[in-house]
Amino acid sequence: MEKINVGCRFTLSVMSDNFIDIILGALNEVDMSKVQRKTDRVSTFIEGTAKDVFEVVQAVYKSAGKSGKHIVLNATFSTGQHEEYFEERKIKPKENMSSNQQLCA
Repeated sequence: MEKINVGCRFTLSVMSDNFIDIILGALNEVDMSKVQRKTDRVSTFIEGTAKDVFEVVQAVYKSAGKSGKHIVLNATFSTGQHEEYFEERKIKPKENMSSNQQLCA
């Protein structure tokens, strides 16, 4: 059976004045070593196996939810090869950049 890559672009909306801390805290708390990730000012794109991608999205949502604030997660999942996404933007997946650095890049 051929490995199918799954991609997901998701956005967390947090109804709180400290939404940035909650979002970055959730992204930093979750182990994303099994997926490729790019976070920009609005959303995060991850790619990997279906199992890994779904686990990461679920973990980020649960982590943000620990804040007790109203959290909305919007996600779009896709299948296929996503290397073009990283190559077009000259992004090196799994860079040793913090989420904060990626948001400001």
